Amino acid sequence: MVSALYICSGLLLPLFYIPQILRLWRDRTLLGSYSLCKASAQLVLRVPALLFAISVVHSDLMIFVLTLDLIGRFAEVLVAMASLRRQGGSWRHCIMRVAPLSASRLFGRSNTGASLTSRSGTQASLEASR
Repeated sequence: MVSALYICSGLLLPLFYIPQILRLWRDRTLLGSYSLCKASAQLVLRVPALLFAISVVHSDLMIFVLTLDLIGRFAEVLVAMASLRRQGGSWRHCIMRVAPLSASRLFGRSNTGASLTSRSGTQASLEASR
């Protein structure tokens, strides 16, 4: 019974990535209300779960489900970055959106507050990164 639930949840979870990926692809707001940092962190933090399933649990079912999840998360982040680039964002802007605290230190800028979430702040951030 638990295996059946795990299979169902594992197969249904990636389906939730599809609408998000389509919205990101059609976005014209420079991802104003999307946290690329959070999505990237979730992607990176799922890798240990997959490694654990491969090296310790040895469950093909768990490996399959976690692989589907990682593929969905990776596609979401990749499409978000492509959307930013298509809208004129530089690679530097993308990096600052993925890791705002470390990137702001690296580039010597403050990248906190509403400037990343509001449309005008995102535009200003984009223009500043060019």
